[in-house]
Amino acid sequence: MDIQLPDGKTLVNASPEDATARGIAATTVAEAETAAAAMARKGQLRGQIHMQAGDQLSLIGANADASALLMVEMAKLARALSTATSVAEVNAAAQPFADLTQSFFADVEAGALNLPYLVKGDAPAALLDIQTRADKAAQAFIAVQGDQS
Repeated sequence: MDIQLPDGKTLVNASPEDATARGIAATTVAEAETAAAAMARKGQLRGQIHMQAGDQLSLIGANADASALLMVEMAKLARALSTATSVAEVNAAAQPFADLTQSFFADVEAGALNLPYLVKGDAPAALLDIQTRADKAAQAFIAVQGDQS
């Protein structure tokens, strides 16, 4: 396993015994073991996702479809709501999206359809993950744009 040392260097392919013999703190070794186990679990999960749900490009395509569907349907809803002047018109504006998503939502409520964020059990954690990844992607864009100046 690789062990990240406090000075920023990495001890590559070291066993816990090797690390301890080199005087590396037991807590540092334990943290490295925990990180290695987490990476192994993540690798196993990704392998299962690939085998069961599809390759990365298929998953990206499905997510692109979901994003596009939501953008278009929410734009339709927003347009209809922006001109609604009564509760009846608000209801009428919402009905097409409610109809579109009725079976999807019914399957989720019945437990017939599992969604990753629900299986993880923590919608706030999923939102935090989205925020963190979006921010890191934005920071990469900023860095590249700064390099092009």
